[in-house]
Amino acid sequence: MTISRNQLALALSAIPLSIVMFVWPELFLWSKVVHLPSWAELLPTPIFAGAYVSLLYLLPAAFLADSFAGAKRALLMAVAITPIAAVSTYAVDPIHLNKYLPYNVVFHYFWAILFCLLLPALTLGTIRKLASSRGQHGSPSTSEGNSAGKPASRP
Repeated sequence: MTISRNQLALALSAIPLSIVMFVWPELFLWSKVVHLPSWAELLPTPIFAGAYVSLLYLLPAAFLADSFAGAKRALLMAVAITPIAAVSTYAVDPIHLNKYLPYNVVFHYFWAILFCLLLPALTLGTIRKLASSRGQHGSPSTSEGNSAGKPASRP
């Protein structure tokens, strides 16, 4: 069984990001009081540590895929799958076991997507789209009428 570049890109993003979400779920889940790790204080805006971490770990999904369509799929899958790790830590905590748990789990899942994953994924997807569309237009030193690919001469 061979693994495609798109599958590798997804795995290199989703697995480490899920691990980070499992270790530091407080970076990705809603809370009235946020207890940030000490390293988060070094960031420009520590409250957005989850988004910074997401941006870092979504890089492989955006740029290791073989095409923009593959990158878009990998980003979408990573954004849909990874919050499950953070939400699972919330769901198994005995302090949260009550009749509202199913609603809270859904809320935290969408919170993680909307406030920690969506903007980094859209940013990386846009950069990938711009980079791939720029690569399709060829180098700026060749003219359109010159099929040999030689540099255009200036009059």
